Amino acid sequence: MASSIRLKGRQVLKSISSSLDLRKFPKKREKDASAATVIKDVARSTTRESLRVILTSILMKGDEDLYLENDAASSLYINLLDLPLEENDHPANNDSSCFFSPMPSDRLKSFPFDKSDPATERFLDGFDSWDESRETLTGFRAQRNPESLISELNWLFSQCRRISPKGDKTYLHQEANWKHMALSPEIFHDDLFGMVDRAGQLHSKGKFGRLFDITDGYCAARWDIRISEPHIIVMIEHEYVADEKISRAEVSTILAAMITQLGHGHLEEHCIPPVMLVSFMGSLKGRILQAHVTDSGLVIKKSKLYDFDKQVDFERSITLFTRHMASDRIGDTRQLTMFDLENKTVPILHSAATDKSIRAVADSENNIHESIEPYDRGLWELMQSVYL
Repeated sequence: MASSIRLKGRQVLKSISSSLDLRKFPKKREKDASAATVIKDVARSTTRESLRVILTSILMKGDEDLYLENDAASSLYINLLDLPLEENDHPANNDSSCFFSPMPSDRLKSFPFDKSDPATERFLDGFDSWDESRETLTGFRAQRNPESLISELNWLFSQCRRISPKGDKTYLHQEANWKHMALSPEIFHDDLFGMVDRAGQLHSKGKFGRLFDITDGYCAARWDIRISEPHIIVMIEHEYVADEKISRAEVSTILAAMITQLGHGHLEEHCIPPVMLVSFMGSLKGRILQAHVTDSGLVIKKSKLYDFDKQVDFERSITLFTRHMASDRIGDTRQLTMFDLENKTVPILHSAATDKSIRAVADSENNIHESIEPYDRGLWELMQSVYL
């Protein structure tokens, strides 16, 4: 009975949603507005379930599977595209696949550092000697590793004091209306973060340490902006050599963050929660990825790897990354979108033990995961009363 109701609910949703533009949905009747809300609830819940299936597949892979081949990503309904950072100053207004618009170079230059601030002055002293080609005034400098690259970028974006064009003291992330957030619960639900975090640990016999770490998250500042703009930024460091192929860590982090956003009640109007991932690797390389969901699956745009080794490359690359961190949040995230894996085959490397573990975690996600059956049952009954 439940499966029959689910099927009917999906059929009704698909049949009416194509003709229903939720952006222009007239709230003339209360039950029509309720119908629109229920339709979005079903779409968000269905997408969340589908993304969770893909996340499960990614997490089943072992320690040795650090990267995903393009064919493997495609089999998981992940569409990998190129992301040209330098040419992305002014995204086309009609590009519905673009959700982040980087701060233009001229605007970034209009916020010079406030060198009268002692903390900013100390940071810049170390910043100028990244490649150890000169001595610092304090005698201290950052270690040359992915963790330090994240620290340097965070400082440029949210901790170095700057001077605004009006002469005010400010910080770049404030000017771009971004807020540094604790990873849980706003960026990741506790259980989802735990799943991905455990995947970052070495599990092979005789091996210890970590493969990767999720370190920081940002979302829109001010609550009225946050509920209108579901975009988030996540930062991750890898403890292994960079590769042009997308990493398992990058994909699983994007999926976990996106599933979490789709489960937030305060973002219930949005079917598309865009995710920007800033990713650094052990060979002093880094890239930016931007992801969103469509009716067909997950789209991940991936930049080339940028070098952060020599001082000149470090300064050029980290300035480019700073501009993208300070992006405007754009795009129509409210458009009705439903990624449905029903009747599709997804390759999953699994065992009875891991399947049981995944089911147990999914059952405990009370804040982000509700059974789709009540939504479908409500949709079916509502559609019968309103449209049939």
